[in-house]
Amino acid sequence: MSSTLINTYESLQPSFYILSLLLLVFSIYFIFFLIYKGFDEPITERVSKTFTREYLYKYLKIKIKKDYTLMLLSIDNLHNINTRYGIKNGDKVLRDVVLYMSEYFKDKNIVNFPMGHIKGGDFIIGLEGKKRRL
Repeated sequence: MSSTLINTYESLQPSFYILSLLLLVFSIYFIFFLIYKGFDEPITERVSKTFTREYLYKYLKIKIKKDYTLMLLSIDNLHNINTRYGIKNGDKVLRDVVLYMSEYFKDKNIVNFPMGHIKGGDFIIGLEGKKRRL
């Protein structure tokens, strides 16, 4: 029985070894690709460049302390802007509002705060500190 195994082993073509090695390399690459895609969760939205709802919720669960204030910013007429002027202009309004709020808070010496787009024209802003002070 052992002589049959040796005979079969010795009769393998060199192309078998090359193909086996290529298969192994591509299998390892595919496994790493799947692992990488598993971590490919977007953190920021494409349009407003703020945190996604899912990431913001995870972030706030960790960050919220006793003295933490959440602020809701809502653009009430976003649907009308999208209908009348088009979705691209509605997206521009979302970006401009985020930039305006960022500059506003920077002028008030408030930096490094999370801002997330919840839905439509609604944004959540997390600020460290008591509501009265802010």
